[in-house]
Amino acid sequence: MSTPGNQPGSYDAGPSQENPQQYGQQPYSQGHDQPRTPYPAYPGPSGYAPAGGGPLGYLNGAGAGFGQAVKDGLRNLVTWRGRASRSAYWWFALFSVIIFAIASIIVQESPVAGTIVWVLAGIPVWLAGLALQIRRLHDTSRSGWWWWIGIIPFVGGIVLLVFMLLAGTPGPNRYNTAQ
Repeated sequence: MSTPGNQPGSYDAGPSQENPQQYGQQPYSQGHDQPRTPYPAYPGPSGYAPAGGGPLGYLNGAGAGFGQAVKDGLRNLVTWRGRASRSAYWWFALFSVIIFAIASIIVQESPVAGTIVWVLAGIPVWLAGLALQIRRLHDTSRSGWWWWIGIIPFVGGIVLLVFMLLAGTPGPNRYNTAQ
């Protein structure tokens, strides 16, 4: 005699919902009866676990939007200590590309005005970008001296780019400003 589960072309769904412990399994719950709590290993919306229970600041690797990255990047023009998140670094990198593109257009139209723009805007943006690269290296737990690897033709720039793309150290590291 054949049962419905072993007829040709039929599918046996396994243990019935009435008895899920038939094969030693726990009853399935869709979570409607349990409160939703965040996954404890997930560090939070900034991507980093806060040190000491408080939120991270800009120089300790907290994430930043475009406006905040530009403002804080220029405010910390030559601040070599601390950390910079990926978002803070890449938003400022986008700002740098825009500034240098505008300066290049001005240089083509008027060399004198272009030189003034390069001196007044280009040098501070370049210095802030350098400081951000060093703080970005700090965020990945590397010394700022790794920046010099970028002078090696071809390979150095690729290695530095990979370092800029890597996720930062979750939680505090030796480069946090509040030690």
